[in-house]
Amino acid sequence: MHDWSSNATNVKIEGDFTINNGTIEKINNGTVNVATKSIKSTKNSGIMDSRTHETLKADKFPNIIYTVTKIGSVQQNGNEATVVINGNLNIGGTSKPTDLTVKMKVLPNGDIEVKGTRKILMSTYGIKPPSFMLGALKVGDEVNLDFSAILHK
Repeated sequence: MHDWSSNATNVKIEGDFTINNGTIEKINNGTVNVATKSIKSTKNSGIMDSRTHETLKADKFPNIIYTVTKIGSVQQNGNEATVVINGNLNIGGTSKPTDLTVKMKVLPNGDIEVKGTRKILMSTYGIKPPSFMLGALKVGDEVNLDFSAILHK
């Protein structure tokens, strides 16, 4: 029927990067940890939020975790790099290999800006897309994960 989006407000990112003269040379490791119950609808709908948390099994699995396993490639273009990251995404207790392509830029103060997007199927992670109003409204299986973060040194 229409697009629906939510934002995560409690996200912890840890990583170890090798930067030389403002250029990202290597990513040694990284982990992203999202508190599942911090995912809130942009339309401030408590009912939709509670259904989202229930669908994502937030009570049993309070965090969505992405763990970097290796770096596929780093292509530097000026102060911005396109990085292919191989890792595992764990949602609702199910972990699956999930590759990400991210744009990373070293900012003048040394912080790192990270942006990207990835489409996933909820069913891949054992998640049944929720429905509302006795099935009259259904969420599609495919969702977009859009992310943008500033990593402080």
